Amino acid sequence: MEEEEIKLTGKALMVYLYVLKKNRVTSKDVKEDLGFSSQSLAIYYLEKLWQMDLLNKEPGGYYSIKKRLNIGIIHFIKYIWLFFLKFLPYSIFFTIIFCYYYLFF
Repeated sequence: MEEEEIKLTGKALMVYLYVLKKNRVTSKDVKEDLGFSSQSLAIYYLEKLWQMDLLNKEPGGYYSIKKRLNIGIIHFIKYIWLFFLKFLPYSIFFTIIFCYYYLFF
């Protein structure tokens, strides 16, 4: 169980959390809702989770949760921190522009 949690990072973790939330998905759902560039990328991550024995593969291309993992707060904090770092430069830039405009115009 601990080994599976270590392997589950990045986009694989995003796909797992998405399937956990929706219960039953197709590769098309994953591609559209998570913003993947192609359907084959969604299939790759779904198959990866299936090979890790976390998902059930059903007829018609559906995948559902087979085993629930205790993700924990650490993964959630890492995900939020990366999201915060991604938009930090934009927030600084627009704050400076707003202050400049407010003070000088």
